Amino acid sequence: MSRMRSILALSPGRVGLERLPVPEIGPYEALVRVEACGICNSTDTKLIDSEFLPGCFPSAIGHESVGVVVEAGDRSRHLQVGDRVLRSILYDQHVPGGRSTWGGMSEFGVVVDAAAIEEDGADLQVHWAAPKQQLVPSGVSAVHAAAMITLKETLHFLKTFGVGHGETVAIVGTGPVAQAFCFLSVLRGASPVVVFGRREVHAQRFKALGADEYVVGDRLPAVVRAQLKQGGFARVIEAVGSRDALRRCVMLAGETGQVRIYGLAPVSEPWDQRDLEHSRVQQLGAKEDQVHGEMLALVAEGSVDLDDWVSHVIPVEQYAHGFQLVRQKQASKVVVTF
Repeated sequence: MSRMRSILALSPGRVGLERLPVPEIGPYEALVRVEACGICNSTDTKLIDSEFLPGCFPSAIGHESVGVVVEAGDRSRHLQVGDRVLRSILYDQHVPGGRSTWGGMSEFGVVVDAAAIEEDGADLQVHWAAPKQQLVPSGVSAVHAAAMITLKETLHFLKTFGVGHGETVAIVGTGPVAQAFCFLSVLRGASPVVVFGRREVHAQRFKALGADEYVVGDRLPAVVRAQLKQGGFARVIEAVGSRDALRRCVMLAGETGQVRIYGLAPVSEPWDQRDLEHSRVQQLGAKEDQVHGEMLALVAEGSVDLDDWVSHVIPVEQYAHGFQLVRQKQASKVVVTF
């Protein structure tokens, strides 16, 4: 049986590069040779620490994968050998003695030809990830395509939240997701866009992304005081995953604004149900597949430069260094290559 390298969470707080069997595909599936996979600063670290979807170990992690189809099932016709595709995954049965929490950080993964299943009326349950497994033009590199996943998620979130021309926006958080929210809010014409963080070191980055203000601590600049006096920011985004951040969001929304949660709260400190029940607070998911074409168009026209959204490219052999960079907050987006 052929084997492949896969980055696994081995126990709480510990990762390793292990060997797994190469997946066998079904008639409506395709086998993908993974070229690159981004480390999600929030989801992947919380999975490793058993702070998100706690369960058994080992666990195959990674959901920002990009690769090339090397084998297609005999009923797959929308996925062809040579296609570059997003979000290949592993299933639990592909991780002997463990489970898959997406499993994109593996040399090979599986994608599903959902369109062919629908056309044939096949009595098969389509995996929830199938809509996200979209083709990428040859002009977009694997590393860039991995970075594009976060941008697509945040773009759909903003559109669903109604962030657009003339809307006032406050973002609480400084990680790569908050950075994408800032950049895309400005791109969509929101004004002012103000970011709230805890470290002054991020000020230059957010200024480059177009933020009107970057606020550290409780000393509020005039633009923020004026907005609060007018009733609060119309759109406030929680991009951290913490109770304190959510409560700050509610304050910034004032008497009339709306708060939407993107951040992922850890199991050890979940959301306070009272905060979630606030009349103007709502958790909002993102369906990145619905803005795939729009994001590709933004890239093609030069409105989005994907180089700006990759801070480090790390060969899989140096995976430990990549995770160290993330934990020490020295990287915004690490992409692991195979």
